[in-house]
Amino acid sequence: MSQHDMNIANQGFPAFREDLNNALPALASNNAGAAEPSAMFAHQWWVDTSATPNLLKQRNADNDAWITVGSLDQAADTFTLTGGSAGAFTTLSASGTSTLAAVNSGALAVTGALSATSTLSLGGVTALIRRNTVSGSAGVVIQGNTSDTLNDTNPGASISVGGGAFSDTYEGRIEYRAYGTAGVDYNRNSHNFYTRTGVNTSTLVAQINSTGLAVTGAISATELISANKGITFPATQVASADANTLDDYEEGTWTPTGNGVTLTINTTCNYVKVGKQITLTYDVTWPSTASALTADIFGAPFAVTYPGGTLVPGYTTGTVNTWWASGTEFASRTVTNANMSTGRIIGSAVYFV
Repeated sequence: MSQHDMNIANQGFPAFREDLNNALPALASNNAGAAEPSAMFAHQWWVDTSATPNLLKQRNADNDAWITVGSLDQAADTFTLTGGSAGAFTTLSASGTSTLAAVNSGALAVTGALSATSTLSLGGVTALIRRNTVSGSAGVVIQGNTSDTLNDTNPGASISVGGGAFSDTYEGRIEYRAYGTAGVDYNRNSHNFYTRTGVNTSTLVAQINSTGLAVTGAISATELISANKGITFPATQVASADANTLDDYEEGTWTPTGNGVTLTINTTCNYVKVGKQITLTYDVTWPSTASALTADIFGAPFAVTYPGGTLVPGYTTGTVNTWWASGTEFASRTVTNANMSTGRIIGSAVYFV
């Protein structure tokens, strides 16, 4: 490390060579020293060894100040662009200095656009890119928050595509929140997707948590949808007017009852409802009776709305008969209970609701 005034005076040869040999190491070491060089020039380099780590500085164009470019960690053999004492990168202008980016405690704050020609990797547990609260801002907004006070404007983690602050009106914008709305899906372990519908108004369209995926609205797929554990329909059918939409599926049991007589149910009677179609099974026996009432069967699980459903036994020990679906009963028309006395019928029936 050495410094030199960079002035080779008129002198004899031995002195000239000594003066030159002192100047060249100064140039090679960037004028390294604990004090600034005695002679300074515009754009001159100086390694300030008085600081730990050492600072790499360059003289400004006006030759009246030093600009700190970075730090040299001699122990780690690393160079870090840290800027001046404020930890900021600055640019010189006629009006003074403007901060382009600041590095504080490992975080980078950028004034203006941040452009990456390769992968931009974001990591950590705290906020990475804070929500821009300036109305009219655009682009992708990423926010992280470690506060226990979570609400619509202070989510645990959120990504907004479409731009603008959360308080702005950007209809159709998609928002992702890692907890949701207090009182509804206030859960840091859930992932919630919203669509913006107005000022401070978002509609939850999908939620993923430990129980699975819940979607508000239709799911559209151009390929097959595979369900490893089946598809669940709501307990109460939500009817669709679309002829190509399957809006209900249900399995259960039903209890056939007689018209003025008590039928014996020999095996469990089941039904399956697929959309509007009902398929049911039955196995019943009439008591010994002289009742003249028609041998109607009541208790169908769903009322028929389309005429033509019939109950035709595959096995019978009573009078051969066909029962017609009407409402929640199968009407016998002319065959009476007396005709079916001690008779048994087994079979299935199909009708539509």
